[in-house]
Amino acid sequence: MTTRKTDNQTRRLDAQGQSWDDLAVQLSLRRNEYDDLAWNDLRNLKASYNGGKDVASVAWEAYTLYQGDNFLYGTSLYPSLASIADDVTGMVRGLLNAPDDATGTVTIGGTESIILAVRAALNWSRENRPVPGVPEIVAPHTAHAAFTKAAELMGAKVVRVPIRDYRADPNAMAAEIGENTIMLVGSAFAYPFGFVDPIEQLSDLAQEHDLWLHVDSCIGGFFLPFAAQLGHPVPAFDFSLPGVRSISADLHKYAYSARGASTLTLRDQELSRFQGFEFGDWPTGTFNTPTIAGSRPAGAVVSAWAVMNYMGVNGYSDRVAKIVNARERLIAALDTTEEFAPCGRPQGSVLGICARTDIDMVAVRDGMSERGWHTAALIDPPGLQVLLNYRHGEIIDEFVGDLVDVARLVRSGVITRSGSDQSYGV
Repeated sequence: MTTRKTDNQTRRLDAQGQSWDDLAVQLSLRRNEYDDLAWNDLRNLKASYNGGKDVASVAWEAYTLYQGDNFLYGTSLYPSLASIADDVTGMVRGLLNAPDDATGTVTIGGTESIILAVRAALNWSRENRPVPGVPEIVAPHTAHAAFTKAAELMGAKVVRVPIRDYRADPNAMAAEIGENTIMLVGSAFAYPFGFVDPIEQLSDLAQEHDLWLHVDSCIGGFFLPFAAQLGHPVPAFDFSLPGVRSISADLHKYAYSARGASTLTLRDQELSRFQGFEFGDWPTGTFNTPTIAGSRPAGAVVSAWAVMNYMGVNGYSDRVAKIVNARERLIAALDTTEEFAPCGRPQGSVLGICARTDIDMVAVRDGMSERGWHTAALIDPPGLQVLLNYRHGEIIDEFVGDLVDVARLVRSGVITRSGSDQSYGV
């Protein structure tokens, strides 16, 4: 495991507090000292869900209106929050073609949404189809790491299955279904390469074996519906498929809310009783929450509500159209190079960059990093991964030009790998 190095010094609070003006200066100096990247820098191709300055302003202003409120008490103390959350989850259900009886929960992030989906599947299985051994989740190799985290937390096991053409292989997943299987996982789209898994076939498989099928649409939930509306080919992935029982979709990604906000949507109300937590054997009454976290930031929920209403269909469609255009331009540019190729033709906003030759892709990524380009690492196959936002069309030519030049310097030995970080989130 990678850990961040710290000076590990014990510090004590100052006796006298400091003014905000002084603290603001210190924070600015701290950012400069550590050379922090501006999150909306155009060369940030790793994790920049940028909807524009106006959208960011709406998200922040709405957040501050509820910054002191706790969503844990959204029914008893702050009932407007429950109403706002209902609006948010209702709009998400509309995007995902959920049935009338579906139910949704706002969570603090995609990992929590996934953990809750696994919890619901485990509890549902205990009641409806108990297994003799350790419960198993069959997932493609590209499924998010949060499924393994959830399984480790709850005493389950993830069986990761090799993919085919960057997508889940339903036949290979079917071969792994056994007496302990409780859950199937598909992604729409998967983070590593941007492809929508064949969810329709997984839906059939889930119905055939009476398994819980979860679709991880944390990145794609606010991208794919609008791409489909614009006429781009998007395979079916949502509740229009009868075998889909739950879908996770993040609000702080392409919905552009403040962090942290995600959603978990369940096909019907009955399933929600398998998700939540209730405890009453202590002195202060029943503790009841639908989430893993207790206290939750109200500001994030309100931020999502404000941005979704501010953007509307046209706002989201406009940004998705620009992202798709940037993706297609990048694919076309890579096709003209000798060293690089797109890792397939994805439906999402993520694109893998693979090698046509035996060039050292770690060295290539190191060379691009030295020029200020921030990309994620692909390990299998070796490559680079870029995550696009609506402004990245402005830098496609420059990015590919630097990529070609760096490849030349790697070939000549001027640039060699420097052991750069190959991790996902550290």
